[in-house]
This record gives sequence, C-alpha cells and structure tokens, in this order.
Amino acid sequence: MKDIMKSIRNIVFRLAVLAALVFQMVPAPVYGFNIITPNSAWLRAKITYEYDEGLDGLSDKMINFASEKWKKDGDWYYYSDPVESGQKVRFINGVQLPTEWTSEQSDLGFRIVITVEASEVAKGEDGWDENKEASYSETFELWNNGYEHAEDIYVKEGDIKVTVNEYQLDDDGKEVPYENDKVITPGQHVSKIVEFAVSGQKGALIKMNPEKPVKTVMANNIDVNGKTVDPGTVLTYGITVKNPSPEMQRITITDTLDHRLTLLDTLGGTLVSGTIGGYGGTIEWYVDVPGNGSATVNFIARAPETVAEGDGMTIPNTATASIIGQEIDSNTVITSLGEVSPLDQIITIARSTGDASNLALMAGVLAAGIAVLAAVLVYAFRRRKNG
Repeated sequence: MKDIMKSIRNIVFRLAVLAALVFQMVPAPVYGFNIITPNSAWLRAKITYEYDEGLDGLSDKMINFASEKWKKDGDWYYYSDPVESGQKVRFINGVQLPTEWTSEQSDLGFRIVITVEASEVAKGEDGWDENKEASYSETFELWNNGYEHAEDIYVKEGDIKVTVNEYQLDDDGKEVPYENDKVITPGQHVSKIVEFAVSGQKGALIKMNPEKPVKTVMANNIDVNGKTVDPGTVLTYGITVKNPSPEMQRITITDTLDHRLTLLDTLGGTLVSGTIGGYGGTIEWYVDVPGNGSATVNFIARAPETVAEGDGMTIPNTATASIIGQEIDSNTVITSLGEVSPLDQIITIARSTGDASNLALMAGVLAAGIAVLAAVLVYAFRRRKNG
C-alpha cells in the first residue's frame, strides 16, 4: 500500500507541474477589430513630438495642413464637417523641418506621432462636444528618425498624376484638338475646353503584421520533428521567414544550438559563438528578403553519438528572427534519443523553451494522466476497503 501511495504522490506531483506549465503557457487572446461607421463620424487628430536634448523647433508650425476645416481646440484638431463612411479626409500635406538645423543635429533622434480619434455622429449634433467620448482611436508615427518604431506601419507613397487635356468644338460641335492659330476680336467667344484627368495610385498607411518564423528539422530528407532518432544522426535544421513589407527588408535570424548537439555547418550563417565541430553555439544570418517574399536558411548538426541505457533525452530547438523591428520566436522542433516517456518529453520542452506550440499534446497527456490517476485511486480505495 505504501508503494501505491508513493506512486500516486509522484503522479500527482508530475501532473501538477504539467498543469501549471499548460495554464502558464496558454497565450493571451489577441483581439482584432474593424472600424465600422454606419452613418457618419466626427474626426479629431493630435500631434505630439518626442526628441533628444539639443533639438529645438519641433512644433505644429512645421506642419502644412491640408484644409482650413481642421480647427484646433486645446491639444486637438477637429474636422468641422461630419465624415461619411467610405469618405477620405486629408489631414496634412507635408512637413518642413526647422531651417535652423545644421549638421550638429544629424545624430539626434526625434519622433512625430499622430493620434486620430473618431466618434459617431448623433442626430442634431453640429460638432465634437467636449464631453463626447471617442469610439475609435489609433496612434501612428508620421515621422521617425533615430528612434525605434512604436507601431509597425509602412508608408506607401502615392503616385497621383494629373493630365491636362485641351480641346475645342468644331463647326459641327465635335471635339477636336485645340489649335492656337486664331485671330480673335474683343468679345469673341473662343472654344477652348480644359479638363484634368487624375490617375495613379493613392498613398496609404499599411499596418504590417509579421508572421511567426517556421522551424523544421530533417534527417535524410525525412521530417523528424517530434520523433526519436538514432544516436549520431545528422540533422538539418531550417528556418523560414516572411517579409510583411511591400519593400525589401533585411531580416536577422538567430539560432542557439543545444549544448548536446555538434555543429557541422552553418550554411552561410555567421558564428557568434562556438566552433564548427564543437558542441552548441549561436549562429546569425542576415537575409535581404524581397517585398512580401520569404527566405529560408539552414544549418547542420549531429545528435549525440551515444545515449546511456535508460537515459533518454529530448533536444529542443527554437530560432528567433528580427522582422521590421520585432523579435519573434519560431515554433519549437524537438528530437528524442533513447527511451523518453511522453510526460517527461513534454515537461522538458516546456521548461526549456516555454513554447506553447505543443499545447494540445500537453493537454491531451494531462487529461490521460488524470484518467490514470483516477483509476489508480479507485483501485487503491477498493483494495483498502476489501483488505
């Protein structure tokens, strides 16, 4: 009976550890939203400045506002007319940096930030009341020089073209090209029609959402993620990253090997630490990825040559990529050697990486473990009662 109770305590302890890891690793929900303006909205915008000591002159005087309909009241600029759903309203036309700046300010950083808010128009309103709450708020950088970006927003430049067409009407009232060859007298009507044709693409602020890098591990062209391999197996690890920007971006990829792996080849990566043929190490790649394109880097390592009987091991590997200023971890791939119980394997992964990609598997094992524990408790209770 003591052995049974000891086994139960061990199972309970392991399940408690696993449960804590499961619930600790459940990612917080991320909520997205779309701004829907069924009728019309009031708009207001605010400009703020952040800058290093030694910079002077950053103010709204630098801003070329697009319309006189933007009226300032306190810290906010209010648009005087309600804006219909689907309508576009320009806030500014440009920025002119202070003319007194010289090369002495070239190494100093500054940030110009715009906050725009909207509130739905209620019946009878003629403007944004001071007690009215915003139903939508968004902050983005208008200009960033020398600072880390608070928001990952790509500014797509517009390509608007205006073509001037000139033509006239002939005696039959048909449109013909204009010819400047007439002799006219005062008061004479001259047929000359001028029209503007607008074409090209409009500018935009595009929110970029970088994707999680994808990590793989192969042996002899076979996917061995989550599988048991033989000692000394040569493993090829791959990391694929995607560029969310419409323009080419340099992405930095970093991978730190487990100390039990022998590094065989970086395949174009730069060794930050460790040596070829040594255990562990850190590799970096600097990859120029085309706009909205992807790239894959690889390295080769060897699993431990020997594994003691009954001393199985699980080797996890996770890469990190710096994409448009964000450090993003890849999924975690694992390989096992020797005899490793599923529970010990999962606990090892969770403790060493904190990766929640195996969350479903962990939850399944946790549920199975609870079922086994319940069966053991019932069996022990019955034996004690009958004994």
